[in-house]
Amino acid sequence: MGENEVAPVDYPTKQVAGRKIILLGVLGNAFLAALKFTVGFFAGSAALVADAVHSLSDVFHTFITFLFLKIAEKPADDEHSLGHGNAETLGAMIVCSVMTVAGVFIIIEALRYYFEDFSGRKPDIAAVFVAAIAVLTKVILSLLTKRAGGKAKSPILRAAAVDHWQDALASSIVLLALVGSELGVVWLDVLGAVLIGLFIAIKSLFMLKQNTSILLGAVPNKAELVEQITRILREEKAVKEFHNLKLWQTGSWIHLTLDVAIDGEMTVRQAHNIVGELAKKISVLNANVGDVQIHTDPWVQGRIEDITDNQKFHIPSGKFPPIIREEE
Repeated sequence: MGENEVAPVDYPTKQVAGRKIILLGVLGNAFLAALKFTVGFFAGSAALVADAVHSLSDVFHTFITFLFLKIAEKPADDEHSLGHGNAETLGAMIVCSVMTVAGVFIIIEALRYYFEDFSGRKPDIAAVFVAAIAVLTKVILSLLTKRAGGKAKSPILRAAAVDHWQDALASSIVLLALVGSELGVVWLDVLGAVLIGLFIAIKSLFMLKQNTSILLGAVPNKAELVEQITRILREEKAVKEFHNLKLWQTGSWIHLTLDVAIDGEMTVRQAHNIVGELAKKISVLNANVGDVQIHTDPWVQGRIEDITDNQKFHIPSGKFPPIIREEE
């Protein structure tokens, strides 16, 4: 690497071994799908078979998640100056779409089974033990993935963690339905299958909406980061005012631009050093802050002089806590 070259920064999910966690989810889902389907078929449980279909769809979508996360972790290049992070959000949207379809499919199949094939025979007790194993496995996978997703603030890992948690709750419904069936309320087995489908479809639609917002530039829960940035700007006495703060998310990266007003009598070098330090402080707020661009406006006689401001996308100071300082 040359003297002036900068080492590429690892994508946030790399720092928490995101791909390994997703791969663990693939293996866990494949094991559960095979176990649920085999036992559910021979034990005569519609709920457990429905849950097996759910786990089989999980194998597909966690594999998709793995592939898209691999793309998202690629560094920036000439064609993708801010990296490939949006692949992560796109992958999460595909995951959520597949899960919505899977939820609807489970509902349809459960109702078809009840009206066409339901015999009134309670499932074998083995189905109860398999459902319990599924709940425990999914809780563990959810906690592991949630921890990694929280550290990396990763949309795709968060979506995977929510999905594992959905699976745990879905299997809990199956478990309760099977226990009820063993106690004589046999139709609870079919009701459990319908409830699983509804739960999956509704939650997946919510996650799809959230990831669509990210793809359109929204930053979930950005208030804390804005507050931290504002605090840094307040502490820098050279900053007379700031405005036009913009944040947008690409995958796990959060990029931002803002304008700061600095004494117009300063030299270019002085102003450059000030905004450079500001950018450095902002960039280390958390591992997900990516590109930080700060535009300098001259502060002359108590006001900003800026003839280059693009009013089409301008965000005035009123959108953020004011930090105007008195002239010294």
